[in-house]
Amino acid sequence: MQPPRPALLLQAPREGLEVPPPLTLGLGLLGLGVVLVAFGWRRRARSFLRDLLLIVGLALPLLGGAILWNSLLPAGTRGHDSVRLVLILVTSALSIFAVSRIVVTSIRWWGSRSEPVRSSQRTLERVARVLVLVLGLLIVLDVLKVPISPLLTTLGIGSLAVALALQDTLANFFAGLYIAADRPLREGDYIKLGSGEEGVVLGVGWRSTRLRTPEETIVIVPNAKLAQTSITNFDLLDRKLVVSVRVPVAYGQDPERVRRILGTVAGSAAGKVAGLVAHPAPSVDFEPGFGDLGLEFTISAHVESVEHVSAVKTELRLRAAEGLRAEGIELLRSGHP
Repeated sequence: MQPPRPALLLQAPREGLEVPPPLTLGLGLLGLGVVLVAFGWRRRARSFLRDLLLIVGLALPLLGGAILWNSLLPAGTRGHDSVRLVLILVTSALSIFAVSRIVVTSIRWWGSRSEPVRSSQRTLERVARVLVLVLGLLIVLDVLKVPISPLLTTLGIGSLAVALALQDTLANFFAGLYIAADRPLREGDYIKLGSGEEGVVLGVGWRSTRLRTPEETIVIVPNAKLAQTSITNFDLLDRKLVVSVRVPVAYGQDPERVRRILGTVAGSAAGKVAGLVAHPAPSVDFEPGFGDLGLEFTISAHVESVEHVSAVKTELRLRAAEGLRAEGIELLRSGHP
């Protein structure tokens, strides 16, 4: 009796299913890659899809070339090693190009949603391209069995020297990246720094931030200083602010009557004075109350933005003084703000 035959691991292909020869497969991949590159190149707007089409379109001809290389130049034939070296170099160049495109597209996508990143977008793109190129070249040298330890040592020493020479510049650059990521301020915000500078943010660059002060001058603040100081942002949540105007009158007046007159004056100014909000309406409080020299009242009102604070306070003081004089109420003459 014969022993049973072992199961076959490989079975012959069925009739009608033919595997294309390597030459046909390689040429087909070359043609498909050319079509994808042409299609992706026609999409002018940069996007992840366009980059993907271009990368795949460039990778397919490379794969087809590798198949043709194995088919036409088997191992041991003349020119085999030379073509292999060319394929390695082309593959490395394509990988560097692909990673660089993806990183740059990511930075542009981020910049379209972040004003600080948009202001330093070109700098970030250049830095990303250089880093990808340097890392790619190091990987290529390592694949080609070229010693890179001396090169890494040289680059390390050179980078340390450059970092020491450009310490302030690098500090401003990385502070700009921190501001872009944390977003404590935006273009158009009115801010006040702990060091005293205040104004509207005109832009955040890779080295400095520009402010337009109320005096219509431009103040340039290094990003490193901006990252280390306290920032009061008047527009981060809501541009509306509450201002307070203190009105002192002499003793001997009826506090309720004074409060009613000031309320009428402030209410009539709401909606008429530029920047003074009508809703919620201004309010008058008998606060802080009894002072050393007289009665003290406080008018509280909402303004649209910090740019209107000074003008609104001035207008409320003028109207309050005029309204009290018209009613025969005496203001404090001196010795009080």
